[in-house]
Amino acid sequence: MRSTLATLLLILVVLFAGAQTQYNYNVPCGTDYYFVAPGFGNILWSSNSDTAVDVNFFDLQLKKNFYITAVRSKSNMQSFYASSDSLYSVSFEMNESGTLTMLLIEEKGMEEKTIEFTRKSSSEAISIDYVCFYAHRAIYFDAEEGGRDSVVMELQHRYPMPAKGTPRTDSIRFVKAMTSHQEGLPVEFTYPADMAKNSDIRWIQDYTSMYETGEAEIIDYSANWQIDEQTIVILQKNGLLGFVESNYEYAGGAHGVYSSFYYIYNFKTDTLLQLADLFVDNFEPALEELINKQIRIDFEISDDAMLSEEGFFVESIPVTSNFTFTDNGILFLYNVYEVAPYVYGSIAVEIQFDAIKSLIRPHGPIEELINTR
Repeated sequence: MRSTLATLLLILVVLFAGAQTQYNYNVPCGTDYYFVAPGFGNILWSSNSDTAVDVNFFDLQLKKNFYITAVRSKSNMQSFYASSDSLYSVSFEMNESGTLTMLLIEEKGMEEKTIEFTRKSSSEAISIDYVCFYAHRAIYFDAEEGGRDSVVMELQHRYPMPAKGTPRTDSIRFVKAMTSHQEGLPVEFTYPADMAKNSDIRWIQDYTSMYETGEAEIIDYSANWQIDEQTIVILQKNGLLGFVESNYEYAGGAHGVYSSFYYIYNFKTDTLLQLADLFVDNFEPALEELINKQIRIDFEISDDAMLSEEGFFVESIPVTSNFTFTDNGILFLYNVYEVAPYVYGSIAVEIQFDAIKSLIRPHGPIEELINTR
């Protein structure tokens, strides 16, 4: 009863102040498609617009990644001009059948290769359509100098969805993976719309309450709030799906706060990967030593200097469960204020697989990744 009355009072305050919220939900905002040419290579085709594409090409013969930028031809919508710092000449044709043709000259003077790529099976890698959700909250008030003014709140969310045509069974396991870190989801929960709606309701109520009850004073530089949340898939390999949730929040003050959290879902066990799944027993002391050694290298801190003298909050950086895999190692991320002041930003520490050989659990996920590089 108390919550109902509070809600009614909030609605009355909003109506009195002249507040308005506009929503724009389920807006297409990007794709990730996975292609394979057996024996030659794999391609991750990432597009955030109708014209520009980021291409991650892994050459199986060279065991090397190439990063390529492609732009759609204005005269032929199926053709893409491309460029790469590491390749002499490259272009693409997106065929009506859904296959991808790569025209490649690796070095000057070499013959042009024509490689046909087909879409990977969704059982191996699920292609993704990203959808965006936007909310704009404006609160109108009488300005001291006369007339009406407003403060606004901008909310943005970006979520991955199984691409159109993905088999139902693969779509279900994808959504299960993407919500595996969420607790207490209702039975009728709809991904990802309810995630955006629940977040928007919480933030809008907080914002409205603070400025319409007078709890927060309207100051030019801090009265407009901004929330930007993105969930991006960054790994699909060996039955693993890795994703990162990145957030930027500005809710008044001198600056906003940003953070990122990594997750890796193991389809083989239907669980999120934990550090204990990756390493042998009692791995923590040795791994912590490697992390601290790498931080001193990255920040050019001598071995005999105390980290606190360099501005860190602790003398030894602990092992964090916020991790993901890179091409050649494992990356640990410490968000702003976690181990150091804001000026340090987020601190990413990458430990090469070669440096942790003695810690890797036999027949575990890391060993499988190394064997399939």
